[in-house]
Amino acid sequence: MDDERAERILGAARELLLRWGYKRVTVDDVARRAQVGKGTLYLHWKTKEELFTTLLRREFAAMLADVAARIEEDPAGVLPHRLLRCVYLERLRQPIVRAIHAEDDEVLGALLTNAPTGVPLTEELRIHTTLADIVCAQNRHGLLVPAERLEEQVYAIDSVLIGFFFTADTGALPLERQGDLLAETVRAAFEPRRAAGAAAVRAAAREVLDILGEAQKALCP
Repeated sequence: MDDERAERILGAARELLLRWGYKRVTVDDVARRAQVGKGTLYLHWKTKEELFTTLLRREFAAMLADVAARIEEDPAGVLPHRLLRCVYLERLRQPIVRAIHAEDDEVLGALLTNAPTGVPLTEELRIHTTLADIVCAQNRHGLLVPAERLEEQVYAIDSVLIGFFFTADTGALPLERQGDLLAETVRAAFEPRRAAGAAAVRAAAREVLDILGEAQKALCP
């Protein structure tokens, strides 16, 4: 299948997923919307589940690429409070990534628990693995207060991020202000009082960019 046709199919799948939700969309619907035969679609994806899991992997990889682009523009974007603010806002601005993190059953349905590989969707997308790798890199370069148990620090940071995410739709505050408050919370709770030097920030940025690049490759090999 040529790239243009594959993109058309994935674009149709994305549109219908957001419009109707996974439970209601059929392979026939996607093929018709993409203006291809159902047999053509099956040449590339054996099942509906494989097609939509590919879409989710691509959407999450695109979000990681956007975060990486911010760090490439300004290495100080690797500082924990800035990086998590960026991740938070990017998650909320991209509807499918938002549905993934909200575990939105109406949109994602069985995709939340029945990925083709048999692992939970969060593991399929390497969400916690990537965060843990980033926190480890930030720790190595002195961007975080040293932790006696690194896994506990990862857990605490992830919990703060999840807590903000699950209250994002209350409408109490504008999105940008939510991001600011998340950044302030992370900075106060996890970053050392004495900021890391420019050399450490640049080194951390290079390492985190490598982590994000590897995660993207794993999602879209």
